[in-house]
Amino acid sequence: MIWSFPLLYEWARHAILFAPIHQQLVKSVCSTYDTCTQKHDSREIGIVRLGQFRSSQSRRVQRLHATNKEIREAGDKVIAVARELKKSAAQAIPNDWQLRKRVLDTKQFLRDQSEKSKHGSNWVVRSVLKEEMSSEES
Repeated sequence: MIWSFPLLYEWARHAILFAPIHQQLVKSVCSTYDTCTQKHDSREIGIVRLGQFRSSQSRRVQRLHATNKEIREAGDKVIAVARELKKSAAQAIPNDWQLRKRVLDTKQFLRDQSEKSKHGSNWVVRSVLKEEMSSEES
């Protein structure tokens, strides 16, 4: 049926509408309609989750004149960059403002006596192993 309209058929074959979707929107769509069962759907969702697209420009619908292979290669590049950024963010040192905002909780529990000697006398020692054993007995 669609091939009876040649221009529409060409547009459908060569132009792909691609919209990076915000992570919460993807989660809500997946949980409501269960659209993430196909392999290609989960891959695009992986790109969105890793990239965490938040700018207004990234949420615009873009018309791409590209083959599937070119789109996949572009997606692979985005995933690689996002993974590197995620690794570097995990190893980041907190800045001064974050360190000032953090409050030292002296009621925090430590696992053994050696940690108490490192952190000071205000800390309470509570063994995780003893706690598990006492919960099993009662």
